[in-house]
Amino acid sequence: MPSTPPPRPARGRPRRASRDILEEAAYELFLEQGYAGTTVDQIASRAGVSRGTFFNYFTAKSDVFWTQVDDAVAELPGYLAASDPSLPPLRAIGEALADVAGHFGPDRVPWILNQYEVVGSAEEVQASAIRRLTRNE
Repeated sequence: MPSTPPPRPARGRPRRASRDILEEAAYELFLEQGYAGTTVDQIASRAGVSRGTFFNYFTAKSDVFWTQVDDAVAELPGYLAASDPSLPPLRAIGEALADVAGHFGPDRVPWILNQYEVVGSAEEVQASAIRRLTRNE
């Protein structure tokens, strides 16, 4: 009777780990040489991945700023689904937003909101925030 071969291990690092490594590499470089002085190629090189891998996770260099916010927004549908169905829709949305926002605190503030002056990117932070808010219009 033939035996079943053992399952093959997944290739490469887990998707979340790669994004976290890229994020950390970007932050280090932004602190060392500023946002404008850092290229995507440098971030990828520091993280030990290809430029293409960077773009598997981020569409632009400034997207690195918003990973924690993106993660929180991704949690919102779950909070909405778990809300009390008897609540008026606007109240349910407000409570879901409050629940998601409640997970932010001193240890979970998006990195760039504390560091933008150090990395010299106030204008880019503002521009990238506006792009994110208007991208679905």
